[in-house]
Amino acid sequence: MTEFDQYSENYKKTVESALLIFAPPLEFFARQKAAFLRLEMGKLQATGGVFQLLNFGCGTGLLDGFLKSKKYRITGVDPSESSLDIARSANPENHYVAIPEDQLPDLGKRFDLIYASCVFHHIPRQRHISILRQLQCQLNQGGRLMIFEHNPYNPLTRHITRRCKLDQNAQLINASSLAGQVRKSGFRILEKKYYLFLPWVHSVWLWAEKALLKKLPFGCQYLIVAEKI
Repeated sequence: MTEFDQYSENYKKTVESALLIFAPPLEFFARQKAAFLRLEMGKLQATGGVFQLLNFGCGTGLLDGFLKSKKYRITGVDPSESSLDIARSANPENHYVAIPEDQLPDLGKRFDLIYASCVFHHIPRQRHISILRQLQCQLNQGGRLMIFEHNPYNPLTRHITRRCKLDQNAQLINASSLAGQVRKSGFRILEKKYYLFLPWVHSVWLWAEKALLKKLPFGCQYLIVAEKI
């Protein structure tokens, strides 16, 4: 059993209990990540017209629920068996595989895009490059890696992660440090941007974040987009 198995059935409640009272529901954050993923896939050409996607550290599959499309074939991997059971029930069209915490076995295919949503702060830093190199091996040449992470420079993020039971053993990592590890693992950084500066759902504010504020290192989360070279 992993530390996440005990929270899998109440994952949404556990995370939302740590959020500020005026914060949007958990689905809002997953929907935003899905929009970033769709945008990046719009820049790529899928092999055979279908994108092979890997969700590394998929948990209960919440994010995958916002990526339902005949153009996507999603494989999710996670060490938490109970979380995967929930993911399979929520997204029966996807393929979910249990993996050890310290390695990513060959999954028998190569992927066009790999994404990890707030996963790396749960992995000890000394293992990051090893994991990233394993992810690099699973990608097609020119494939994309997208990493979403909490920004330790944002005081709201630090406050929320201190309150969240899921993050009791986590260690936040800043975007520059993680980007450096990604480069050392055989990737070229294409983009590094910050988002979620304030928990407002209004479309005008979301546009301002994407167009004007993304370079400022104060958003609650950040996104690194990298290409296999």
